[in-house]
Amino acid sequence: MPGCETDDSCYLPPSLNIEPNQVVLWDNKDSSAHTVTSGTPDEGTSGIFDSGIIAAGEKFSFKFEENGSYDYYCTLHPWMIGSITVGETKPAVPEWIKNNAGWWAEGAIDDDAFVQGIQYLIKEDVLRIPPTSSSDASGSNEIPAWIKNNAGWWAEGAIDDDAFVQGIQYLIKEGILQIQN
Repeated sequence: MPGCETDDSCYLPPSLNIEPNQVVLWDNKDSSAHTVTSGTPDEGTSGIFDSGIIAAGEKFSFKFEENGSYDYYCTLHPWMIGSITVGETKPAVPEWIKNNAGWWAEGAIDDDAFVQGIQYLIKEDVLRIPPTSSSDASGSNEIPAWIKNNAGWWAEGAIDDDAFVQGIQYLIKEGILQIQN
């Protein structure tokens, strides 16, 4: 499809959510040969599935049995990318929350604004915090500097949601962050 690399329309749909044990069928309706190869152009194949060459008018199918996220691409045309998510999907973290985390790490917004954003994520079940008992520590309510560092790294994509959640769990456990139901 001409120009598909500019609008994420090479594979339609470019991303798909399915349940375990479902089969996905790729139908090459283009006039060129393509592949459907698990992995990414930058990291290469992950070895989970590979269609080999799919000639124009041919098809390839794969049964996804395990939960997870599966990126794929065309080895012949590496700008053609897509992804399959199998099983329960977590809602995406809104971009404004990551922006807030970055601004907070830089000192552009105060602790209260940052905490409000985190409480929103928890309330909306975007950020899932496992049960954490809050201590009755009479220590400082000041948020440690390393949490701000984590927030900045999270905003930049240098650490994942799980690493960031560990920092938030610490704040809850120490009674610095109160979760309001």
